[in-house]
Amino acid sequence: MEISHPRRILTVSLPDSGLLDLLKGNKPKHFPQHRSLTRHTGLTGTAPSVTGDTIAGTTHNWPIKTNYYSVTVPIWLDEISEPATWASEFLAPDAREVLTVIGAFIVCFRRPLNQAGLEEVNELLKNVGEVIKKGCGYSWDGVALAVAMPQSATPYLEMKDEEWEDVCQEFGFEYVDFEKIGRNEFSGISLIS
Repeated sequence: MEISHPRRILTVSLPDSGLLDLLKGNKPKHFPQHRSLTRHTGLTGTAPSVTGDTIAGTTHNWPIKTNYYSVTVPIWLDEISEPATWASEFLAPDAREVLTVIGAFIVCFRRPLNQAGLEEVNELLKNVGEVIKKGCGYSWDGVALAVAMPQSATPYLEMKDEEWEDVCQEFGFEYVDFEKIGRNEFSGISLIS
């Protein structure tokens, strides 16, 4: 069965937060060689070509085929420089139609280097969370994920998974660590493996 009008995934991040790596994947630094997986595949395993200096406004199509259905899910990509401005634009009456077709929000962020960076992540999560709450409503049945991407600079702000889960849940998101591979404590396979 072909699904012809799927809901969209809106992926957002601050500039240079690894959004394309989230889509296409990469091989983590500490990847276990004994595993049958040879690389971190990311969400789709591919990423769009970006010709300009921003990925904002880009659509990436994700073809999915199972024994039961096939679908091409549009993934909308957006880079947010000013989260509060972005949120007010998405909460404007003109954007209502856009919000009705979104089935998932994915917020991508680099692990912060310091407390100021953590405040930027909090501000991003808070504003995207407000769009979901006010724009989509409490009856919205979609998925809201916050994906922590690896930080290339060291040292970076060390936080335990439980702390990240608390931060993300405060704004209505489920926390996903991009670098984690394998099963979680509930024996579920990680989202991106």
